[in-house]
Amino acid sequence: MNRIFLTLTLLLTISSVLRAQSEFSPCGTKDQKSDWLIKYQANSDGYEKSDDPLYVALAIHIVGDDNGNGYFPKNRVFDALCVLNEDFEPANIHFYTSTDFDYIAESDYYEHNFNQGSNMMNNYYTYNKVDCYIVKDPAGNCGYSSYGDGIALAKGCLSSVDHTWSHEMGHYLSLPHTFLGWEGYEHDYSEPAPNSVNGVSVEKVDASNCSYAGDGFCDTPPDYLNTRWSCDAQGKSTQIQHDPTGVAFRSDGSFYMSYSNGACKTQFSDEQIAAMRANLENEQSYLLTSATPLPDITNDATILYYPIEGEQAPLTGNDMILTWQNMSNATGYLVQINPFPNFGSALFEAYVTTPEITVPNLEVGKKYYWRVRALSEWSSCSPFSLSTSFWVTTPVAVNELEGIQHLTIMPNPVGGGADIRLRFEAQSPLSLSLSVLNAQGKIVSLQNIKPEVGLQFVSIPTASLSPGIYFLQLQSSKGFHYEKFVVQ
Repeated sequence: MNRIFLTLTLLLTISSVLRAQSEFSPCGTKDQKSDWLIKYQANSDGYEKSDDPLYVALAIHIVGDDNGNGYFPKNRVFDALCVLNEDFEPANIHFYTSTDFDYIAESDYYEHNFNQGSNMMNNYYTYNKVDCYIVKDPAGNCGYSSYGDGIALAKGCLSSVDHTWSHEMGHYLSLPHTFLGWEGYEHDYSEPAPNSVNGVSVEKVDASNCSYAGDGFCDTPPDYLNTRWSCDAQGKSTQIQHDPTGVAFRSDGSFYMSYSNGACKTQFSDEQIAAMRANLENEQSYLLTSATPLPDITNDATILYYPIEGEQAPLTGNDMILTWQNMSNATGYLVQINPFPNFGSALFEAYVTTPEITVPNLEVGKKYYWRVRALSEWSSCSPFSLSTSFWVTTPVAVNELEGIQHLTIMPNPVGGGADIRLRFEAQSPLSLSLSVLNAQGKIVSLQNIKPEVGLQFVSIPTASLSPGIYFLQLQSSKGFHYEKFVVQ
């Protein structure tokens, strides 16, 4: 059943992407080589090169309409960023970003023409970062790149099976289309190609002119296809073309800089990679950072601690406290809550920097589902946890335990196996149960106490407790009180 569901989900995703892509032209980037690339290809050995990892900062702008509607979900931004970094991994180029995105409410940018897009990039330009704008409609295209200014991306063309961001980043780092010169050119592919189109020499199958014809890279074979196309089982175009000498060939759909469908794309060529790295190290070195990246977050899903599956979870005051595993190398967590198990959209979404969150305004008696994703500026590929459901309940007299005043825990956090001390003032003789609960809500210790009137101190051992979050529950027939504490 799960396999059928996952297959159906993937097919629906691919269908959605293809539908979104069909509404737009694949790319609106200007059809020409940059002056820098022309010089580079004329003497590529004359440019500084290294094998070192290159780290590039992004400034991500999420654009909505004037009323702040239509923002691309933060979760999907991280998914798309993961695809971008996976595509550039063979180039040893890594993109990172602050997890606090810039949100722009401007209808003229949300659906814009090229003039409006130029204004957007001028107004929000960020020095020493690549500005990336996620909008609804970037001038009728899936995306476009303005060299040195920024990248515009259609939110409908960003998914796990799409490589629009990688394609436009390739442009930003100097790469032309593999079919350079053929943009907008109409041709009968059953006939031999002309020797040049739109002032660009047409590349031949025998590679005799590959160093200057087409895109100028000899390890990207001839490609004349200037509209979106699908590949066959071998990753080649179904459309047969003929070079100027009449030799028949099919385009290679594996290159990100072609117009093949996303499912065909798998690579930048070695020469393309060398050009992008040289562009970063020579032409756009201001984009590089010397910061030391954090190690990647483990690909294991985050473990949810509290509430556990099916938990009758009491509110604390008017709020619900959620806790989860502290993931190694994570600098923050994306938390989603929904009344339905499907997280196509979320009722509540927040980014926090600690493994807990206080959520207001959940309805008593209602069932909710929640999940958490660990993130950092350097790592966005960790999966969401499995979703867990809980029912919201209201406890009797939460944190209003009659007869008890001035209750505190000392020290908090506690480390080194030391005891914690519970301090409170009893206004009358009481019979109390004192429980310690772990983050999954299970009781790990229990004692009964009968304090007299006055100031009281109760020691609670922690030597047997693993590091983590715990809850102290003090209960009588007249209510109970929760306190959270941390064992280091």
